Amino acid sequence: GHQVHELLRSELPEPLRELEAELLKQGEWKGQIRKFKRDGTPIWVASHWTLYRDGSGRPRSVIEVCSDITALREAEQALDRSSEQRDLALRAGQMGVWRWDTRSGIVEWDETIERFHGMAPGSFERTIEAFQRRVHPDDRARVNARIAEALAHGPEYTVEFRALRNGGDYIWLRGQGQVFRHNGEATGLVGVVWDISWRKQEELDQQFLLDLSGRLTHQSVHDPTVRA
Repeated sequence: GHQVHELLRSELPEPLRELEAELLKQGEWKGQIRKFKRDGTPIWVASHWTLYRDGSGRPRSVIEVCSDITALREAEQALDRSSEQRDLALRAGQMGVWRWDTRSGIVEWDETIERFHGMAPGSFERTIEAFQRRVHPDDRARVNARIAEALAHGPEYTVEFRALRNGGDYIWLRGQGQVFRHNGEATGLVGVVWDISWRKQEELDQQFLLDLSGRLTHQSVHDPTVRA
């Protein structure tokens, strides 16, 4: 004697009157509904309503077929959460994501990597040659060798190199990638990259101070008037 949606405490995607109006117009309705079991446990169902009419065309009854998709919904929500957490981690760490498909030759950069290079979003040419042109000439052979080694032996590679910005200056980047394969064959790389210019500058400053201290010490040994 209860209306089914009241009995199961259905949470509909739209007000019931709007769904019934669509059912009358289209003859059917499909969607996802949250319902509750007797013990209060929520479940998700994929629901398909079909309207049956009598010989004169007047609505007579509605048949509802439901499939339990709770596990699927939970998996989708878990995937969404993991994607959000990954994106948050990337933004917090100022990391960019890249991918190279060796079969198509397409290299994909996200907007973070383009920003590292002083480029407008979507302006990267999406080729391995375009990437190589932006690697400092003194680092290019080493970077290419690491990539070739990863593709041949895998599964990962790490490299630090200087990258050219559109303004003409260079920054230091660190890239980490992993080979992906199809039927055992290496078909590309996917990974992240981040700006380590500040760390490299600290290393150069420390090396300068060490060199300076060494020169002053050497001079003081040979010239007593020189003091560090």
